[in-house]
Amino acid sequence: MMAILVLLTVFFALIGVPVFSVLGSANLNGFFSPDILAIVLFTLKQAVLSLFFSLLVGIPLGFWIYKKGSLESHRRLLLLYSMPTLTVALAVSLTFKSYGLTSVIFAHAWMNSPWIALRFAEGLEQFPETRRLAARSLGASRWEVFQTFEWPFLQSRIFLASAQVFSVCVMSFTLVLLLGGGPPIQTLETEIYSSIKIGDPDFGRASIFAIWQLVLTSIPAGIAFFISFREEHETVRLPRARDPKSRLDWLTPLFFLPFLALIFSMDGTSFLGAFEPEAYSAFLVSLQIALSVAFGVVVFSGAVSIVARKRRWISVLFQIPGGISTLVLGLGFWLAYARWLDPFDGSRVAIILIQTTLILPLGVRTLWPLVKEKNHSALDAARTMGANRRQAWLLVEWPRWKPTVQSLIFISIIWSMGELAAVSLFSSENLITLPVLISRWMGQYRFDQAIGINLVLGGLAWMLLRFEGRSRGNHV
Repeated sequence: MMAILVLLTVFFALIGVPVFSVLGSANLNGFFSPDILAIVLFTLKQAVLSLFFSLLVGIPLGFWIYKKGSLESHRRLLLLYSMPTLTVALAVSLTFKSYGLTSVIFAHAWMNSPWIALRFAEGLEQFPETRRLAARSLGASRWEVFQTFEWPFLQSRIFLASAQVFSVCVMSFTLVLLLGGGPPIQTLETEIYSSIKIGDPDFGRASIFAIWQLVLTSIPAGIAFFISFREEHETVRLPRARDPKSRLDWLTPLFFLPFLALIFSMDGTSFLGAFEPEAYSAFLVSLQIALSVAFGVVVFSGAVSIVARKRRWISVLFQIPGGISTLVLGLGFWLAYARWLDPFDGSRVAIILIQTTLILPLGVRTLWPLVKEKNHSALDAARTMGANRRQAWLLVEWPRWKPTVQSLIFISIIWSMGELAAVSLFSSENLITLPVLISRWMGQYRFDQAIGINLVLGGLAWMLLRFEGRSRGNHV
């Protein structure tokens, strides 16, 4: 009972109080004003177009992955999907040499189509082979098998991936900020930020945009949660019976070609400016925050998963942050806790708490299967042979937990190191992270230094994901 009370207190402090602070500060008289509705409609337009092109690329790519892809192809697509958003934004801007809606949509489709492809290929992998063979033996063509049997089986996976991608596109701040080029490319996210950070803070107007944001993201996030909740496990599984490599593996590196713009657009001499003391200090700050976030995610996700083993509604409760954007939660923290977490002086605590809260849904979904599948017989055998409870868990359970915990740590570090929204709200001259420094250098047209830091950030993500993939073997 005490554990439940502690978790409910944490939920109320991290999610309940900030969200209700946003709802309470909104001036609803302007909720349906033409200028606000125009931004809402443009946000929807941007998200729908981004989702459409993500599906247009992702579904055929998923077919190819299922038919010809190898483990290496899967890992490369997961790497692309997990790349820091700042690195993607800079690569797209240097590739197109222009800004606007086209660049934003391309960046979204480029980042999100691998996720749709992997979910689609995973569905084809999981479809019962006996049902497929039975239909073919009765004379059904390959198209008829797909239309009658496979497609209904795949629909929930496609819908789940689509709901997730739509929410990501609606909540996109970094890509719109860096690739939109300013008005008329204005979304709910950029308007929340502008209402707070540009000029005198207008919390009433910011809260209106935040409420609209909650409306647009909570619906697909709720649908995605209930689908994934029914499927029990949302993590993409790499196929077991695949060759490590394939003759067609050369196709997946084509998706990484825009990153070459980072190298070819860089002046070698100016690149050295990326390693000045300011950048080193920002890297250390980002790394400290990221390690704290990873620790918090593992501890809180583990606690929620363990308590939810007997009370499943606890895990449902901690999926709510999946429908809340970083800026909305950051606005709520600003309104609720500004007395203790001074945004104008910078707050490392606020950044850590916000980032940890937003990764919690992924952490709970990742660790929940491990808690549910506890090996009681092996644990009892270890206890019978004289091991205490801690030794038994380390011998029996930890080898099963270790790859998943490592994966969660690496993903948390990568996401935190490249996250811009929360650090933009709570950074200051005394608290500068790598994303803030990169965006500042881009605004000062110091693109060579920004490219240098982005290459370091992307290289760190690549090393962590490669190590994570090898440590997990055939599962990511």
